[in-house]
Amino acid sequence: MLNTLKDLWPRTAIGLRNCPMALQLLELRRAWRRWCEETAGWRQEITYNLTANTKRYNLKPGSYAAEVRRAGRVWVLSESDVTNSTRGAPLPPDAWHVERDEDRLVLVFEWAPVSADRANALIVEQVLVPETDSTEDPPSQLLNQTADALVAGALAALYLMDKKAWTNPGKGGLEENKFNNAVALGARDQDGGRRQGALVMRPANFF
Repeated sequence: MLNTLKDLWPRTAIGLRNCPMALQLLELRRAWRRWCEETAGWRQEITYNLTANTKRYNLKPGSYAAEVRRAGRVWVLSESDVTNSTRGAPLPPDAWHVERDEDRLVLVFEWAPVSADRANALIVEQVLVPETDSTEDPPSQLLNQTADALVAGALAALYLMDKKAWTNPGKGGLEENKFNNAVALGARDQDGGRRQGALVMRPANFF
C-alpha cells in the first residue's frame, strides 16, 4: 500500500545513476499535477454551508493545496438529509452553472436553493489540480491507482534531461508513451462517467 509519493522513489531510482532523490520526487509531483490536469481525474466532494437566499458560492478546495478547475455534480441536502447522512439525486445541470470571477470559480444557482428557516448543506463534486508548488501527497487511493503513470511520467522527464549522467532519450520516449497512454485511459474514464478513486467529503465551512 502506497501512502506518499516518496514510496514510489525506489521505482524511479532504478537505472538513474547519480540522480538526486529530491529531483526524482520533484518530477513525481510534476507528473501527478500533469495527470490531474490532463485527465480531470482528481475529484473530491466538498461540503459547504448554505446561506439563506444566496445564489452564488465561491468554490474552494477545502483543506487541499489545490486549484478548483471545474464542478461536476451538485447536491443540496435538506435538514433530514444532513441528520440522516442521506442524499437524493444531484441537481439537474440546468439548475446551476460555474462562472470565473478573476482568479476563482463561482457556483451560481438559477434560484436561491435555501430559505431562511432551513438548515441545508451543499455538496459539490470538484475537479482539483495540485498547486504548482504544492508538496502535498495525492490521496492514498488515487496514488495507488495512478502509481504506474506517475512513475512513467517522472522517468520520462528525467531520462529526457540534457547532458545528465542518467540521460537516455530512448528510454525517455518509451516512458513518455506509457504516461500518455495512462493519461488517455484516465481521461476516457472521466468522459464515460467513471471516476478513479473514491470521492472524499471534507467540510469547507467557508460561508
